[in-house]
Amino acid sequence: MAFGLGLGLGVGVAGDAAWKHPEALPIDCVHERITVGVQRLRAAMLGEAKLPADASEAACEDSPITPLMSAFYTRLKYKDVTATQWHLTADNLLSRNVSYTMPRSFLVPENRVDEVHVVEADSDGLFCLSATVHTPEVPYGSKFHSRFQLIFRGSADPA
Repeated sequence: MAFGLGLGLGVGVAGDAAWKHPEALPIDCVHERITVGVQRLRAAMLGEAKLPADASEAACEDSPITPLMSAFYTRLKYKDVTATQWHLTADNLLSRNVSYTMPRSFLVPENRVDEVHVVEADSDGLFCLSATVHTPEVPYGSKFHSRFQLIFRGSADPA
């Protein structure tokens, strides 16, 4: 499996032929092989969330934060982590909001962070999550925004 800087819910894309690659970010930070299936990784990151038959009502029966993601946030010492359920945007993409308090570092005091996660592509062999991170409590200026993109795709190469 190739890892490039996705989350998915099994919605939107039927097969590789219909999949359109999301707009690329300007920097490729990480490209690693990990030994886990795309479906298994998707479930670990997002749970077994499915959209109901009536897609106008997005719902996620599981907790919005899976045990894997909870452990991730705990390891980073984030506090007060909350997440909304996944819902459909006007563009028919899955989206949710995640908020947490980031611990103090040598650069910034403890501050609140808000993220908007959007599943931009999702099929059996890949998923892509883009996120915009808003940090309104910064020492200089009024706010800080950053973007990252996670893309996970299956690999036919077993090595």
